[in-house]
Amino acid sequence: MSDAKQQTQAATRLDALVIGTGVAGLYQLHQLREQGFAVKAVDTATNVGGTWYWNRYPGAKFDSESYIYQYLFSEDLYKDWTWSQRFPGQPEIERWMNYIADRLDLRKDIHFSTTVKSAHFDESTQRWMVTTDTGETFDTQFLISCTGMLSAPLANVFPGQETFKGRIFHTSRWPKEQIDFAGKRVGVVGNGATGIQVIQTIAPTVGELKVFVRTPQYITPMNNPSYGPAEAAAYKERFAELREVLPRTFSGFEYDFENGPWSELSPARRREILEANWKDGSLKLWLATCSELFFESAVSDEVSEFVREKNARTPERSASVRTAHSHRLRLWHAPRAARKQLPRGLPPAQR
Repeated sequence: MSDAKQQTQAATRLDALVIGTGVAGLYQLHQLREQGFAVKAVDTATNVGGTWYWNRYPGAKFDSESYIYQYLFSEDLYKDWTWSQRFPGQPEIERWMNYIADRLDLRKDIHFSTTVKSAHFDESTQRWMVTTDTGETFDTQFLISCTGMLSAPLANVFPGQETFKGRIFHTSRWPKEQIDFAGKRVGVVGNGATGIQVIQTIAPTVGELKVFVRTPQYITPMNNPSYGPAEAAAYKERFAELREVLPRTFSGFEYDFENGPWSELSPARRREILEANWKDGSLKLWLATCSELFFESAVSDEVSEFVREKNARTPERSASVRTAHSHRLRLWHAPRAARKQLPRGLPPAQR
């Protein structure tokens, strides 16, 4: 008997195999099971969570409202979990992911600590043969990748880093143990949304902090109230409304472009919209001000100038600058020739 036939006989035969057990992976596993398919899921991690398992760096949290970042196929599942904040942090999000896995009894069909080594599609059988690093083989009709678009970290990108005497951390592979930065010299490479979260969280404790950036980012203040019983009851009462509205908006959030053509608005009305969306303290400034922000340079420039104005005079800025100086924060910029023009319409990172 050929090795190929022996491998096929030893393989676990499935209708579908899901790679990854984050938000999308758990949903696919549940829905396929509900429809009667023979399905399993595999994950390199030791537990569910996907991005919320791996990204446990200081300051990691939602930038989507917690009551929006939800499964809406079950009202009981939605209402039986209560968020503590509008934008909760990673530990709470990871607990929610475990709540989902346990409530839906998904673990029995998940192979943790399992990485896919190869996946080959057999044209003659119209099926996938998938091998893993644990020695398991799956013969499946459907292969569903829920690995996320940014799941694989860039490693060994700096010449000489293998001889660095200190510790190197990547935010998407942050260790589970607590890292003590007190009094340490710390360098942060990059200042996107993740970099900003890390910087503002560790800055008060480090001895010296250097931030290596190509292009400084816009930031907007996050409005993050805590939720007590009354607030939780209020958002849970909106379940039917949210289930109806969210699939139909441009962004999948509860807000949309509702102000009409930007060119037809008076300067005073434009300012009113910008001020209201800024005060909301969410992604609303980016995703609900006007659609022209994404394809008209003049509108993008106008909104950008508004954000620059806010950042220049906001009361928090002086405190941030004092904090930066007191903790010897330094920004190291890439040479001008190495910088690239960023596409318009990108979101401001939330502070």
